[in-house]
Amino acid sequence: MSYWETRTGAQDEAKAALDRDLPTTESAAMSVETLTTITKINDSTLYRALKGHPGVKTIGKGKKGDPLRYFLPEVVSLQTSNPEGTHEKNQGLRVN
Repeated sequence: MSYWETRTGAQDEAKAALDRDLPTTESAAMSVETLTTITKINDSTLYRALKGHPGVKTIGKGKKGDPLRYFLPEVVSLQTSNPEGTHEKNQGLRVN
Protein backbone atom coordinates (compact mmCIF):
# COMPACT_ATOMS: atom_id res chain seq x y z
CA MET A 1 0.00 0.00 0.00
CA SER A 2 1.42 3.38 -0.99
CA TYR A 3 1.83 6.38 1.29
CA TRP A 4 -1.02 8.21 -0.46
CA GLU A 5 -3.38 5.25 -0.16
CA THR A 6 -2.58 5.02 3.56
CA ARG A 7 -3.08 8.75 3.99
CA THR A 8 -6.41 8.68 2.14
CA GLY A 9 -7.53 5.72 4.24
CA ALA A 10 -6.63 7.55 7.45
CA GLN A 11 -8.53 10.66 6.28
CA ASP A 12 -11.59 8.58 5.41
CA GLU A 13 -11.43 6.92 8.81
CA ALA A 14 -11.07 10.32 10.53
CA LYS A 15 -14.03 11.77 8.61
CA ALA A 16 -16.18 8.77 9.57
CA ALA A 17 -15.12 9.19 13.21
CA LEU A 18 -16.07 12.89 13.12
CA ASP A 19 -19.46 12.08 11.61
CA ARG A 20 -20.00 9.50 14.33
CA ASP A 21 -18.46 11.18 17.39
CA LEU A 22 -18.70 14.97 17.05
CA PRO A 23 -21.47 16.41 19.20
CA THR A 24 -24.28 18.29 17.47
CA THR A 25 -24.56 21.14 19.95
CA GLU A 26 -22.28 24.01 20.83
CA SER A 27 -22.60 23.26 24.55
CA ALA A 28 -21.19 19.75 24.03
CA ALA A 29 -18.38 20.78 21.64
CA MET A 30 -15.09 18.88 22.08
CA SER A 31 -11.41 19.78 21.89
CA VAL A 32 -9.03 17.90 19.62
CA GLU A 33 -7.47 16.38 22.73
CA THR A 34 -10.84 14.89 23.73
CA LEU A 35 -11.56 13.76 20.15
CA THR A 36 -8.14 12.07 19.98
CA THR A 37 -8.91 10.14 23.17
CA ILE A 38 -12.36 9.09 21.95
CA THR A 39 -11.49 8.22 18.34
CA LYS A 40 -7.94 6.88 18.86
CA ILE A 41 -6.89 8.90 15.77
CA ASN A 42 -3.79 11.08 16.02
CA ASP A 43 -4.26 14.82 16.35
CA SER A 44 -2.61 15.82 13.04
CA THR A 45 -4.99 13.55 11.10
CA LEU A 46 -7.94 14.91 13.08
CA TYR A 47 -6.89 18.52 12.40
CA ARG A 48 -6.78 17.80 8.65
CA ALA A 49 -10.16 16.06 8.77
CA LEU A 50 -11.72 18.89 10.80
CA LYS A 51 -10.38 21.50 8.39
CA GLY A 52 -11.71 19.63 5.36
CA HIS A 53 -15.07 18.57 6.77
CA PRO A 54 -17.94 20.79 5.61
CA GLY A 55 -20.28 21.85 8.37
CA VAL A 56 -17.89 21.51 11.31
CA LYS A 57 -18.20 24.57 13.54
CA THR A 58 -15.80 25.85 16.18
CA ILE A 59 -16.13 27.76 19.41
CA GLY A 60 -13.43 29.06 21.71
CA LYS A 61 -10.51 31.37 21.08
CA GLY A 62 -7.83 28.72 20.68
CA LYS A 63 -5.89 30.07 23.64
CA LYS A 64 -4.83 28.64 26.97
CA GLY A 65 -7.96 28.29 29.06
CA ASP A 66 -10.25 28.63 26.02
CA PRO A 67 -9.27 25.96 23.47
CA LEU A 68 -10.97 25.56 20.13
CA ARG A 69 -13.81 23.09 20.46
CA TYR A 70 -15.60 21.45 17.58
CA PHE A 71 -19.16 20.35 16.89
CA LEU A 72 -21.19 19.31 13.86
CA PRO A 73 -24.69 20.82 13.93
CA GLU A 74 -27.47 18.67 12.59
CA VAL A 75 -28.54 19.63 9.11
CA VAL A 76 -32.25 20.25 8.87
CA SER A 77 -33.48 19.75 5.35
CA LEU A 78 -36.55 21.49 4.10
CA GLN A 79 -39.24 19.30 2.62
CA THR A 80 -39.52 19.98 -1.10
CA SER A 81 -42.55 17.90 -1.95
CA ASN A 82 -46.10 17.90 -0.67
CA PRO A 83 -46.65 15.75 2.39
CA GLU A 84 -48.80 12.72 1.74
CA GLY A 85 -52.47 13.57 1.49
CA THR A 86 -52.23 17.33 0.96
CA HIS A 87 -52.53 17.11 -2.82
CA GLU A 88 -56.08 15.85 -2.58
CA LYS A 89 -57.01 18.57 -0.08
CA ASN A 90 -55.61 21.33 -2.30
CA GLN A 91 -57.26 20.21 -5.55
CA GLY A 92 -60.36 22.24 -4.88
CA LEU A 93 -58.49 25.52 -4.40
CA ARG A 94 -58.33 28.00 -7.25
CA VAL A 95 -55.50 30.41 -7.79
CA ASN A 96 -56.45 33.61 -9.65
